[in-house]
Amino acid sequence: MITLGIIGIVAALTLPNLIVEHRKKVLENQFKSMYSLIYQALILTKQDLGSDSLFTDYTEYSPELNIYPRAAEFEAAFYKRMKVIGNISVKMNDYSIYSDRSIKIYADNKDFSLNLPDKILSNGAAIMVGVGTSIDGRQISFTTDINGKKGPNRFGHDLFVFRVQDASDKLVGAKKIKDYTEDELGDLSSGGINNLMGKPCSKNSKQTANGIGCAWYAINDVCPDDASKGYWECLPK
Repeated sequence: MITLGIIGIVAALTLPNLIVEHRKKVLENQFKSMYSLIYQALILTKQDLGSDSLFTDYTEYSPELNIYPRAAEFEAAFYKRMKVIGNISVKMNDYSIYSDRSIKIYADNKDFSLNLPDKILSNGAAIMVGVGTSIDGRQISFTTDINGKKGPNRFGHDLFVFRVQDASDKLVGAKKIKDYTEDELGDLSSGGINNLMGKPCSKNSKQTANGIGCAWYAINDVCPDDASKGYWECLPK
């Protein structure tokens, strides 16, 4: 009985950690699969459209029309290759699916926008592609939820942002620019936008948009706080 009691205590202590590690491994595998899927779809879309550079051909902006004239053509071809099977109804002020605090920050600040993943794929993931211009310049952006409606629905965990930013059409991950201290953010006095400054990705960041700059680290399996560790060992809080 004493031996069984000891075994029970050990199991109670170790089981939660095993569950956490299992969840991390599942997210890691889903991330790798989704990144590969998007990249393959890009290559096939490029062939379908007969384009030498998707970035060059489809991110041109028309000031007269105030639109990206060829964006819809690219998006339709890309979604076809991604095998979209349905839609998620997402309204700009209704985030019942995506509960991450950072999403509300985007909605409240006109200087920033976020493409919420609203296309459901056959593997259960979700995605939205958008052509436009941000503080990083012209780009094709891909916001993906690697496990769809399942939680935790947080940036850096199952929500990630990828981009094509130049004529090479290389798919890169959004990357943290700088870690801001609370004092530095206070000095900037930019209101809610402060939560996005530097594209935070750190366990130490208290910015509500923490995780938005994590995709690069996840692709390269590097912990943003400790380069000696892998990314999935130190997910942002």
